[in-house]
Parts: sequence; structure tokens; C-alpha cells
Amino acid sequence: MKIQLCGHGKAQVIFMQDSRLHILIVEDSADDARSLMSILEAIPDYTFRIDWARSIAEAKAVLHSKDDRVDLIFCDFILENETGLDFLKMLQSCPAAPPVIMITAMDDHNVDVACMEAGARDYLRKGSLSPEALERVIRYTTHNHRTETELKAALKVREQMLSIVSHDIAGPLATLHATLRLLVARVAAGDTEKCRLFLEKAETSAAGILELTKKLLEWAKAQTHHFVCHPEPVALAEVVEQEQAALEVPASAKDLTLHVDLSPGHVAYVDRDSIAAVVRNLLTNAVKFSRKGETIEISGAHRGGRVELTVRDHGVGIPPDLRGDLFNEEKKTAQPGTMNEKGHGIGLMLCKALLERNAGQISVQSEPDAGATFTVSLPTPENPPPAPPPSTPGRVRVRKEG
Repeated sequence: MKIQLCGHGKAQVIFMQDSRLHILIVEDSADDARSLMSILEAIPDYTFRIDWARSIAEAKAVLHSKDDRVDLIFCDFILENETGLDFLKMLQSCPAAPPVIMITAMDDHNVDVACMEAGARDYLRKGSLSPEALERVIRYTTHNHRTETELKAALKVREQMLSIVSHDIAGPLATLHATLRLLVARVAAGDTEKCRLFLEKAETSAAGILELTKKLLEWAKAQTHHFVCHPEPVALAEVVEQEQAALEVPASAKDLTLHVDLSPGHVAYVDRDSIAAVVRNLLTNAVKFSRKGETIEISGAHRGGRVELTVRDHGVGIPPDLRGDLFNEEKKTAQPGTMNEKGHGIGLMLCKALLERNAGQISVQSEPDAGATFTVSLPTPENPPPAPPPSTPGRVRVRKEG
């Protein structure tokens, strides 16, 4: 690890290749920051990447950076005209804030209690820090934070699934049950024409329930550790061809034309089943919101060392008030299609969850009555995403320079 302390007013990144744990030190004293770094580098079996911020404003800039996620924060309680309580208050507005360990030179029980009540996970006394104490605090704090995060995510998935089951599955099942009861009565009466109509309604209802259940299970699985991602080189043209064939019937019903402009060079490094589900949902949406006789365009491009897949339709578009919530798991944005096809608002949520597991991103551009364009950005075999860190990093000796 190469440590370079910067001048006042500028956050300095201290880096190490193949980092395992990203730590942010919030400390206005260069000597105290250097001392903490020296203790950290003496801890065996850990590799650190460290950011140093002299103020709350600098720390906020580091936390809002998209370059890397901070795993743990060490914060001095006194920061010139600010305090650690001000920092903890600022963190309340940061989504998924990392755990904070407060460091103080004061031996004040009231300060300790106030820090813990404000959200600090632990507090340590300056002058009594040691590699052994820091290693123990880091290990327990990061483990507990990870466990709490996973528990919150599991509870959130459970609540969302209960909501979807109660509103989007229970209703159609009740309709299907009523239809089958009427069908039984018509069979007994020998009314074959009515039986045929009821069977068609039952088949349509069952198909909708089955599709929703599959999407719901895929989405729930993508939120948990049961999801296993096996990235490999995947030709996007092959995936689109496979999913295009599955949509031939609904596309033909609207006399739609699918124009595909993908070359053999448009190859992503992703889990094949994941990208197939993403393509399937995007094409399904494009068909659903297209009008009779229109064209759906599927194209590829290379940009910034990644490969992009774009699905564009020329249909009814997305209302401005819904556009910002398309991928929001807290809000469902289901709309009926141009032939009154029903939606459940799960497809795009599933796309987002699967892409996040594959180091991918998704964006949308749309105007009312002017169609929608969804763009998916994916890693390539030439630029694969970094492998996740092993659960137990190997012993690493850190050398300080400068």
C-alpha cells in the first residue's frame, strides 16, 4: 500500500491493487490519520484500500463517488468546528451508509452514549489503539453490518412478495376459480359453446398467473444468495434470436416487424440465463406497447470498453410521471398494452436486479406517443468485471512508502 498524505481541503486516495476492504478515515489531523494508517497496515490477513478525508464535506464527496463502495468508516469525534455527531447526522441521508466506528480522545460516558444513539457501531479511545483491537472491531463490525443488511433485504423481498401475491395473484386465481365453477355447470347442462368460451378464459387466466409467478420467483431469487451467476462470453445475437422466436405469436397478432442489427462481435461477458431473461422482458414490453404494424428495432454497439444492447419501439411511450419509477422496487408502474394486455410491473424490476448481479446497467429514453428506447450496458470478455473477493483473504504484508 502506498500512502501519500495530501494538503488541507483535498481528500486523498490511498490505494492498493486487489483491494479487499475499503476504509474511509475522517480525521482533520494528518499525524493522527498517519498513525491510524500505520496501525491498520500492521494488521495481518487484511488488505485495505483507504480514503482519507479531513472534513465532513470531503467524506461526503467520497461516499457519493460511484468509483467504489466504502465498507467501513473511522471518524474522529472532533473535526475542527464539526463533531462526529454532525457526521452521523449527515450519514442519515446517505442510502446504504457503511458502519461507523468513532474515535475520540475524550473519556466521556455521555459522548460515548450519544455516538451510539446517533448510529455509531462502536467507539475507540485514541492512544489505546492496537492492531489486535482494530482487527477485532473491524471483523465484528463488518460481519454484523453485512448480516443486518442481508436481513433487511430479505424482509423487504418478503414484504414485496406478499404484496404482489395478495394483489396480483390472488385476484386472477379467484377469477380462474369462478370461471371453472361456471364451466362445470355448463358441462352438466351440455352447453358446448359456453364451455369453449369458459375454457378459453380459463386458459388465458392460467397463462397470466404462470407468467407472473415465474417472474416473481426469478426476481425474488435474484435478491438472495441463492442466485448463482456464471459469467461467460455470450453472443447477444443468439440470445435475441432465441427470445424473438418465443414472441412470434404476440408479435404476429399486431403485425409487428422486428429489425435486428447485431453482429457476431457483440459479445457480452454475463450469465446466459440472466441476459436471456432481460432480453425476454424488454422484447415483451416492446411488443406490448407497440401499435399494429409498427417496427421494433434491436441493435448493438461498443462504447467505453463495454457492449450495449438497445431495444427500441415506436409505440405509446412512457408517461413522464412514471419514467423515473420504472426500476423502483418500491413502486409498481404497470400499464395496459395497446391491445389491453395486462402488466404487473415486475419485468423491469427483474431486469434491474439481474443486471446488477452481472455488473450491467439499464437506462431508458421515452416520450409520450413516441416509443421507448431501453439500453443495456454489459461487460465484455476483454473487460470483465472484477471477481468478488474471497471470504477469507490471504495474508498480505503491506509496505508503506513516503
